[in-house]
Amino acid sequence: MGAVEGNPNREIEDAVQRALVSAGVQGIVSLSGRTLSLRADGAPVDIDALYLIEQWPLLPEELRERKAGDLAMRLVEALRSAREGKAPAGAAPTLRAASHRPPPNLPRMRSAPTRRPMVLPLGTIAVVLGAALVVWIWFKDTGAPPAGSGGTTTAPATLETRDDRDKRVCDAARQELLQRGTLPQIDAEVWVTELWLATSKPDADLARAPGLAALIDGGKLTAAADAELAALKEASVEIAPEEPTPGASWRSLHVRFTGAYTSAFFSTEGRQKMNALAAKLADATSAEAGALYARCPHRTDRDIGAWYRGATPSLAAAAVVYSTGFFSEHRLTNRAAGSPPTAAELASLVASVEKLDRARIESAVRDAGGMFAPGAAATDPTTITFPLGGPTRAERAVKELATSAHIGPGDPRPAAPGSP
Repeated sequence: MGAVEGNPNREIEDAVQRALVSAGVQGIVSLSGRTLSLRADGAPVDIDALYLIEQWPLLPEELRERKAGDLAMRLVEALRSAREGKAPAGAAPTLRAASHRPPPNLPRMRSAPTRRPMVLPLGTIAVVLGAALVVWIWFKDTGAPPAGSGGTTTAPATLETRDDRDKRVCDAARQELLQRGTLPQIDAEVWVTELWLATSKPDADLARAPGLAALIDGGKLTAAADAELAALKEASVEIAPEEPTPGASWRSLHVRFTGAYTSAFFSTEGRQKMNALAAKLADATSAEAGALYARCPHRTDRDIGAWYRGATPSLAAAAVVYSTGFFSEHRLTNRAAGSPPTAAELASLVASVEKLDRARIESAVRDAGGMFAPGAAATDPTTITFPLGGPTRAERAVKELATSAHIGPGDPRPAAPGSP
């Protein structure tokens, strides 16, 4: 999707202005910060347009027009409510004074020729304007005139579902992320935050670990996990154990966070809390390795790496290579990209990375912009983290670690699992 040309604020103003004019509403639209204003015969009315401002660069042209129509309807409703003396839903809490002047870069509407005034009740005017706008938006979305209008009927366009919208927005954000290495300004909740925990202990059952129930209860975090995270609304967590692979020495489990938990993952303070939570969950399950990352829910690519841990420095490095390098559409190691790895591959990876000494691992992490924190005691785990502002730095570390362990993209590919 191409970048937005020109001034995005002006484009939003013009699109909303066109929607109002098409519906027969005369007035001047202006956008300042996150506030969209309409001045139509009196003091302007305001609504919050932050959502569209953030999404505008990612939207195709036809969806921009539809969203602009939605804002136009909200402005008409705000205008009606203001004239009736009540505050509309979603409107700014106050109306500015009538001395407000429209920005000079917006065209002024021409005054109609002087005629004998027609006096209509304000309620009637609002109803007529609202009905006209609804008809216009309906016609715009479906491409067909309303029944009884005498126009040619065409098949209605397929409306985009919320899931379809989230997939499209996340894919667009992901492409920008991979191209620029920075997080785009979009709704964080189109992503899912996931914690991968693994163990090689033959009798361990991560999902039934006694300490897990104290941190997660009923699809929510408890106060024991983190009091502030536990208080978040519209947030959920799911425990998803993997089916053990026969004969495999490693087994794992995923903990998936959605809603406000993922929003926390994408904030500075929240990221620290989510990293600390990952450590608590790893301790509660006695996991030997773990990784916390974000991805598009409909993709397996673990694009945004944040926190990795291992019982030893080499296991922490293996967690980085496995979670980021093995789950990437790019070929970061000598295995074929794009296919989910098996438990047998994890065991082989651990054996390869164990050959690296601590200094080599630390150098690879720091050169990629990450932090390497070995345990205070020999028996304490090692933690590797990457900052919020460097969402793709884990990939850089993978390239260096994999090359040093002779499993980089230029090294011979491993034999397929089960092959002679």
